[in-house]
Amino acid sequence: MNDQFRLKSLYAQILQGYTYSYLNNGPLVGPIYFKHLTPIDHSRIDIECDTFIEKARNYNVLTREEKIATLKDEDLWPNDIESKIFELKDTTSRQKTTVKKLAIPSQIELLHKEINKNTKQLESLERELEELIGYTAESYAGTRINQTYTYHCCYSNSNLTKLKFTKKEFDELEDDALSQIVNAYNSQMSSFDDLTLKKIAIADFFTCYFSICKDSPMVFYGKSVSELSSFQSQLFVLGLYYKQIMNKYDDMPDDVMRDPEKLTEWHEIKEGIANRSNSGVDTSSNFSMIGANKEDYKKMGYEDGIDLSKVARERKGNLSMRDIIELQKGKK
Repeated sequence: MNDQFRLKSLYAQILQGYTYSYLNNGPLVGPIYFKHLTPIDHSRIDIECDTFIEKARNYNVLTREEKIATLKDEDLWPNDIESKIFELKDTTSRQKTTVKKLAIPSQIELLHKEINKNTKQLESLERELEELIGYTAESYAGTRINQTYTYHCCYSNSNLTKLKFTKKEFDELEDDALSQIVNAYNSQMSSFDDLTLKKIAIADFFTCYFSICKDSPMVFYGKSVSELSSFQSQLFVLGLYYKQIMNKYDDMPDDVMRDPEKLTEWHEIKEGIANRSNSGVDTSSNFSMIGANKEDYKKMGYEDGIDLSKVARERKGNLSMRDIIELQKGKK
């Protein structure tokens, strides 16, 4: 499917507040409408779910905290994994703070790769830890909560006025039927990932209307914030973010305007340069930044930037302050 068509289709689903699906790969056959839940929906369901932990405790299921204490008492708790998780969280947090202060594109790209690498390692270790902890009152409650949310998402019509199942019918569903519904729901909702929402937020078919809504969700959607689905809220916030960036610059390249990741990177670079300028660093057309190469200067909008690293190599590492000053003045 053409990506533009796919984005328009998903945007239409966000506006209408539901996603249509057809169940046929399993015991259930027929249409189903998955509602995009609102904060009001979430609050009602959360009240319904409040008792699940207590129900698990009534069946003598240990809480997560109790399970960890038991593993420690039996000398089975992996302190090394726990320490590594803490270390990775701290490192990733500091890296995310640092990347906001950088201006050189290659350095930003390198640090993003490190952040992604550490994040994947962190997720792997956390999964390993969760497998060791195993079944707890919280995991029982989590399963029941997911089932409850699934029940409240399933409708039989596009007006979302009639639930697909009665509570009794849903509770009596066989495991394979329940799995069929959950898999269909997860498959449909996975289409609304962060990158997709960002692409919609900068697409012409969205921005042409968003630009005249006076930054008001009531004007744009015709509903109060508490009545917006999570996708509608996320898209609106992203729309405000990208609108602010696009209105801030007059020299934004076309390819950057069409790619949300490039747009964010370009904005971070510009902000980094502005911060350097505000702190008294020369950012004229002949300024130089240690560690920057020609491609970095091009991305930053300085075609004539000086690659100090390359000059230093050419002079066998002997680059004095006078050399740097002369280079910045445009001397050979």
